Amino acid sequence: MESWVRVLVLVACLFPALVESRVRHYKFNVVMKTANRLCSSKPIVTVNKRSPGPILYAREGDTVLVKVVNHVQYNVSIHWHGIRQLRTGWADGPAYITQCPIQPGQNFVYKFTITGQRGTLLWHAHILWLRATVYGALVILPKLGVPYPFPAPHKEVVVILGEWWKSDTEAVINEALKSGLAPNVSDAHTINGHPGPVSNCSSQGGFTLHVESGKRYMLRIINAALNEELFFKIAGHQLTVVEVDATYTKPFKTNTILIAPGQTTNVLLTANRGTGKYLVTASPFMDSPITVDNMTATATLHYSGTLANTATTLTNPPPKNATPIASSFINSLRSLNSKKYPAKVPLTVDHSLFFTVGLGFNPCTTCANGGRVMASINNVSFVMPTTALLQAHFFNISGVFTDDFPGNPPMAFNYTGTPPTNLQTMTGTRLYRLPYNSTVQVVLQDTGIIAAENHPVHLHGFNFFEVGRGVGNFNSKKDPKKFNLVDPVERNTIGVPSGGWAAFRFRADNPGVWFMHCHLEVHTTWGLKMAFVVDNGKGPKQSLLPPPKDLPKSSHFPDSDWIHEQTKNTKWTREENKRFENALAVYDEYTPNRWHKVAAMIPGKTVVDVWNQYKELEDDVGYIEAGLVPVPGYSNTSSFTLEWLNNNGFDGFRQSYSPGGKRCSSARPSDQERKKGIPWTEDEHRLFLMGLKKYGKGDWRNISRNFVITRTPTQVASHAQKYFIRQVSGGKDKRRSSIHDITTINLADNILPSPDNNRPLSPDQSTLFPQYPNSAGTPRVLLDWNRPSDGLAMVFNSNLFMPPPCGINSYGLLQGQNLSRGALQQSYVGPHKTVFQMQSTQCYPHG
Repeated sequence: MESWVRVLVLVACLFPALVESRVRHYKFNVVMKTANRLCSSKPIVTVNKRSPGPILYAREGDTVLVKVVNHVQYNVSIHWHGIRQLRTGWADGPAYITQCPIQPGQNFVYKFTITGQRGTLLWHAHILWLRATVYGALVILPKLGVPYPFPAPHKEVVVILGEWWKSDTEAVINEALKSGLAPNVSDAHTINGHPGPVSNCSSQGGFTLHVESGKRYMLRIINAALNEELFFKIAGHQLTVVEVDATYTKPFKTNTILIAPGQTTNVLLTANRGTGKYLVTASPFMDSPITVDNMTATATLHYSGTLANTATTLTNPPPKNATPIASSFINSLRSLNSKKYPAKVPLTVDHSLFFTVGLGFNPCTTCANGGRVMASINNVSFVMPTTALLQAHFFNISGVFTDDFPGNPPMAFNYTGTPPTNLQTMTGTRLYRLPYNSTVQVVLQDTGIIAAENHPVHLHGFNFFEVGRGVGNFNSKKDPKKFNLVDPVERNTIGVPSGGWAAFRFRADNPGVWFMHCHLEVHTTWGLKMAFVVDNGKGPKQSLLPPPKDLPKSSHFPDSDWIHEQTKNTKWTREENKRFENALAVYDEYTPNRWHKVAAMIPGKTVVDVWNQYKELEDDVGYIEAGLVPVPGYSNTSSFTLEWLNNNGFDGFRQSYSPGGKRCSSARPSDQERKKGIPWTEDEHRLFLMGLKKYGKGDWRNISRNFVITRTPTQVASHAQKYFIRQVSGGKDKRRSSIHDITTINLADNILPSPDNNRPLSPDQSTLFPQYPNSAGTPRVLLDWNRPSDGLAMVFNSNLFMPPPCGINSYGLLQGQNLSRGALQQSYVGPHKTVFQMQSTQCYPHG
């Protein structure tokens, strides 16, 4: 036994990566339970019969799998609030944004890896108002052996703040939507699920925090309330703030913290009193004439050794409208910005957005006052779709959303002054599109329409830096000069001040569809929400991963069932590859319902089949861009031949491939082929240079398809890698010549092949293809672009005109060159009526 222990210790020392990260499994059973609060009881939705639900613990770098099983009558989804979800947007959780909800009796496994994050976050339901009781803490510990950047606590305690309604919360919001008015406010606030001692309810006490004198504690404080910002305070003790929203801050001391719904704050508490009991309070903050729940939740800090009948030291919570206290706390927050934890604030901005956030009033004939209260961003009240936006984006499903969300308000007015006479909002499912890795600045401006109000706005999928905030209207000329671009606080949920503005910056380095909304649930319900769609980047780590197989289906959008259908046949024939290539040329990436139409052109293949085939292509290109391909060998020996046939009985070119040519099936090359590599000829290298001049560095796919048609994009990328290394070295190693020493081809731009140039040419511009024998007996072809200004005649091996393996109509090398083309027969006519034809093949350039 001891020997095994020694082995395990040795493995941990020699291979720490094996033990630093692990896969953590959790199971959430969503069930009903009867709960007793405020001298009354009601059935509530819970996770594992607990509210707050179980705490999820993980370490930075861990992979987390949570199986959620829905045993209740409601549709359910769970959001992992603050988790970046890098390339795993399917696990983010907001219903109809990244997934369809989990229907009653169904289940779904959320899987995500925690990358570059550590600290306190939360999880909660993200559909209807279920998060009133379906919520819990998500604690991310640092990697093993990595200390906190502050004094280590003796103990850590999770403190979750919430709200409680005596009535069923779904009934509360449904009645409000029916009437068009605001919903009833909650009946109490809670600390770890308890409102505190209530008169006439002696059996219901409150949460007790047990401490020992002289020890240090870290409180992980979470605001899971639906609709209210809260002050948190402990009588007779100061709190040292060290983290917000799972990012470290410069430590500072305070008596009171402010925490908005969706935000988290870690504080150090030193138990520096001998004995005693001290009151803990959570009370509302609202500095506008808005009705809130005035009840203060209470708990007790209890020192070890204190008698039960000892009087509790009291404290007065801040006034409800204590704006100075709130502002002082917010303004004290700064990123740690250390060498280990730098604040990577974007210093330049690619997209500067100005978003007004506030209320509105739309006509409603059935509502109590003839109208309905609405909320909006840039006067757009977001309409929830009936199929998930991420699915619509990923699978190019049309009719679900548009990407024309306005970057500025439709009309300028005195946002915090007298409102316009028309209070109506527009409606729509509109998204704002961002290129991968672009930098974004968003200014959120509160409006005084109906009433100015605080707005805690949460952005899914990203952390951002709060670079500025102020009261009144944002001044685009003066205010940016005061932005903090050195150590602004980093968050995922920002509080927009009542009658003011807040600005933040982030880098769009996470592909997918990402929800942004007010975390006051009533405002989200009224439409104060939108979403960003971030396009894929170029590398393999810059693209959204495919959806999991158990992704919930939509009960409202039956046409989306194809997403879940099984593949019929994974093996692709040559003819199917040919059809697939042609279909991609006909239906580009902007074609609505593209994959339905592509599949319709390939009998026997499902939409899933063609989509999987396309994703393999994308994966190949991603690895090409990342340089994750082997470097092949090189030679001046041609690896294939073409035979020229005369007009009599002409049936086209005939091809003869060696093992390194284009792949003629869906199968990938064997590992042996990849490792061995097939030598490049000098002619292939010259074609590579032509393609490089036309398309530039990085576009290996087009160079492969339109120039070096004998090579896959992967092989072209590998060849390019060695070519550029040779150029950087300056050819210092002269002991052996290389085809990479050939760097120019003297080819003018106007004769480079172009798929966009399909005009037939006159006979005197056509290309003549006489036959020239060579010593090896292999036909050679003379290219003579008969252009006086070029003065160019080039002789290549005949591999230049081998039949394109993937459809001449789409990507053929000869398309658009000096040839008269018969579009249907794919025949080409020379100046002496010599006809040659590209033989149709079914090969497909996989990648």
